[in-house]
Amino acid sequence: MMDCCYQNYRNLPVQEVSGATGWEMLRWLLAVGLVAALVLGYAGLRMGILESQYEAARLRKENTELREFNDALRVEHATLINPETIDRRASSLGLIDSSTGSVRIIEGKSRLSEPGSELVAAGRSRFEASSE
Repeated sequence: MMDCCYQNYRNLPVQEVSGATGWEMLRWLLAVGLVAALVLGYAGLRMGILESQYEAARLRKENTELREFNDALRVEHATLINPETIDRRASSLGLIDSSTGSVRIIEGKSRLSEPGSELVAAGRSRFEASSE
């Protein structure tokens, strides 16, 4: 009969420990971290490129719209400075051409350039006015 509590282990071969050491694990972690950093860096750069392309497309579209708007403004400006258009609009508003003989330019003196006596009197203090 065999004794289950006691066995003779002296004849069994000793096995070496096959577990990874700390340095080996650190090297694997660094390698995996480097690969992950490269993948994330590539993805970030790719996203930046895509955003730049979308921005360029948006700016091209905006530039086209602004050019069309500028062309429309140039056409409107050309029609507004046309003397015939001005005459038609003036006549529709009831305005008439004036002859040079009926126009008089009135020259007047500005009150601020040459102050009158009222303005000088207003500049006195109340003590000076009461003493007089």
